[in-house]
Amino acid sequence: MKPRAREAGLTLIELMIAVLLASILTAGVFNLMIGQTRTYDSQLKATVKQENLASAMEYLQRQIRMAGFGFGGCPNGVIQQWNGSAFQGTTQVALQIFDNCSLYQDTSPYPPNVLASCTARNGTDSFAVLYTSDAATASLGVINLLDHSVASANFKASTCGDIQDNDYIALWDPSSATPCVMLKVTKDPSSGKKDCKIQHNPSTSPNPPGGSFKTFIGGKDGYPPGSVVLRLGPSTQTPIKISIDSSVNPPRLVQWRADKTKAEVIAEGIEDMQISYACDLNDDGSLTEVPSSTDEWAYNVTETWAGAGTLGATTCGTGRNIRAVRITLVGRSLSPEPGVTSRRPALENRAVGATDNYARAVLTATVKPRNIMRTQ
Repeated sequence: MKPRAREAGLTLIELMIAVLLASILTAGVFNLMIGQTRTYDSQLKATVKQENLASAMEYLQRQIRMAGFGFGGCPNGVIQQWNGSAFQGTTQVALQIFDNCSLYQDTSPYPPNVLASCTARNGTDSFAVLYTSDAATASLGVINLLDHSVASANFKASTCGDIQDNDYIALWDPSSATPCVMLKVTKDPSSGKKDCKIQHNPSTSPNPPGGSFKTFIGGKDGYPPGSVVLRLGPSTQTPIKISIDSSVNPPRLVQWRADKTKAEVIAEGIEDMQISYACDLNDDGSLTEVPSSTDEWAYNVTETWAGAGTLGATTCGTGRNIRAVRITLVGRSLSPEPGVTSRRPALENRAVGATDNYARAVLTATVKPRNIMRTQ
């Protein structure tokens, strides 16, 4: 009988070597997967930051471009209202910029009369923008002020357009830098006549006393024939306020009109907004930005011209309006990232922030307002 051959197999040493090699291979694959996951996670967070920044910036640019829509060419994008003693007080302002002031955190009345009244000077900037609603669709008419040689609560326009009883209107003289003023219509002007008679009785706010407005505004005749009527709509407009809400983590960019408790989130993870604006002070068609007395940008790193450091966007001077607005947003990761060390960068007139473990991205855009126009 032929002897049985030895059965083939693995010795204990061979098995241990195989297990060791498999462990090394598995560990390598596992580390590769961890690296790939971290890279994917980092890229995803970076994409989220970029998307938040891009969508927020696009929206802000659109709001700035719309500032003053329906205001005609009112100087500095302002429509003055009667406050009981003068055409000033509460005004309809197309664009206001608040440096070093978070309007969302601010507990003082809006808008602050001076920037020092802001209670939330945390370094972030805010702005408020105003334009007529789509329903208003500013109607233009040529004013005939022949019947305003005496105190009267009526004036004539070439057309009534869409103007109705209880509408707010603004008067604008394109031939001068006379301020635009607001009146309220107190009777339906659509009488079917060739000339449209617009009534603004003095007993109705915000109309001035006496029925006539020409004695309360600049110029001998106030608004001469050829002036324009702008329809603002059935109510005074409430500006949109846009600010950083840093009371939550992550911080977010929000907007609201009258009630901050109903603020809408524009984008999450936006920790800073810096705004600078420019005026063509020497009328040369360019906007100079150098660290000298010829700097034409406010709230930037130089802040050398007289208008810098003051509230609002009406500091360019008579007949000069904002020519450009530069917005810079800082996007931050929604949570700390291991191995990341960064800090909020120094931008415009705000210093650099403290070091932390959040990843950041910066986006800057310059916008030229379309509806805040020069009048002279």
